[in-house]
Order: sequence, then C-alpha cells, then structure tokens
Amino acid sequence: MRCTDEQLDALTSLARNQEDLAVLEARQAALPERENLHRLEEQARHDREQAAQQRITHHREEREVQRLQQELDKLTSRAADDRMTLESTTDVETRKDLTHDLRSTDKRVMELRRRLDRAHQTTAIFQHSAASTPVDEGTPSGATPVDEADVQVAREQWERAHNALDADIRSTQHRIEAARSKLPAEVLDAYDEQLADHGVGAAFLRGTTCQGCYMELDPLTLKTFREAPKGEIRRCPECNVLLLTRGA
Repeated sequence: MRCTDEQLDALTSLARNQEDLAVLEARQAALPERENLHRLEEQARHDREQAAQQRITHHREEREVQRLQQELDKLTSRAADDRMTLESTTDVETRKDLTHDLRSTDKRVMELRRRLDRAHQTTAIFQHSAASTPVDEGTPSGATPVDEADVQVAREQWERAHNALDADIRSTQHRIEAARSKLPAEVLDAYDEQLADHGVGAAFLRGTTCQGCYMELDPLTLKTFREAPKGEIRRCPECNVLLLTRGA
C-alpha cells in the first residue's frame, strides 16, 4: 500500500489518537471518584440494612417485654386472689389446692421476672446501639455512618471527573474521524482489520522496535524498510500491524 504525505500524516494522527483514546477510556473506567462513590453507596446500603434490622429486633424485643409483662400481671393477680381466698376459707381440700397453686404461681412469677429483667436489658442495649455509631464486621474500623448527603457529594465529584474525561474522549474521537476521512479505503480496511484482531491498527517503529508487539526487528527487515519506495506502508513481520516511521 502506498500513501501520499498527507495520508501518511493522517494515518499517524489516527494511530496516535487511537492510542490516546484507549488511555482516556481506561482512565475513565478506573476513576478513583467512581470507586469512592461505589464504596459510599455500599456503606450507605449496609447502614440502612443494619438500621432496619435493629428496628426489627428492637420491636421484637419490645413485644416480648409486653407479652412477659402481661403474663406476669395475670399471674401476680392470680397469686393475690389465691392468698385472699386462703385467708377466707377453712375447707381443707380447698386450702390444699390453693396452696399448691400458689406455690406454682409464685415460682412462675419469679421465673417471669428474671426473663423480664433480661428482656429489659436486651432492649436497653439495642436502644443504646441505635443511638451510637456501631462498628461491625461489615463496616471498616472507625468508619462513621454514611447518609445520602455524603453519597450525593461523592456522586457530584465522580460526575465532574467523568464529564471532564468525557469531553477529552469526544475531542479525541473527532480527531480520529477527521483522520479516517483522509485515508483511502484500502488503508482503512487494513487498519480496521488489525484493530479488530489485535487492538492496534498501526504502530510506530521506534529505533528497531515495533511499538505494536514490542519485538525488535532484524537488520535485514530494517534494511528493506529503509529501501522501500516513498509513501509505501509496510507491516510488522511479527504482529502484522501497519508500521509507521514518521513521527515515531
């Protein structure tokens, strides 16, 4: 393939800008602002789930306290009734039954009071935990809860960085299109084929090394390149990309 000086300049521009585009797109995909936003979104999600779980547990404990208190109130009232009846009856069998029931009731009351104390302690722990900033296995040590304002700030920082690179990417793409418009179909077809197969359409020869495959070319190949007719585009014998010497 042969090109005019203007076409060789266009191919050189195309290769340079294609390389720049790959770098810009890689930078955009790996923005630290994006990673920070993702981290904060995940932490905010974790905080919401943890808060919801705490509320569920707290409500469950409160219901348990209410249930135990209701049962304790009933048994306490029953024990009081048994004692009043004992004071007013003289029937032996009735007193025997009441005494047995009163012992069982008192024993049950003591057990319920212990359980109620434990339930109150558990509820107090959850109340204290909800009012503090808990750190667990899902949150890095020393981390504070993340709210939507934190996430919004991080999102704005990412959008600014992303948009700045996006402008550079669009500008580079325009230069690529401008360079492509100056190249003949034969050159573009060869370039696009290599770009699709190897990710590099054209590469520079710097010294004796092809920048497409980073292989050093042998002296005989270099000699044929130097003796090639003006404007002829050669290929790298190792990776087959279009090899450029101008602007290298």
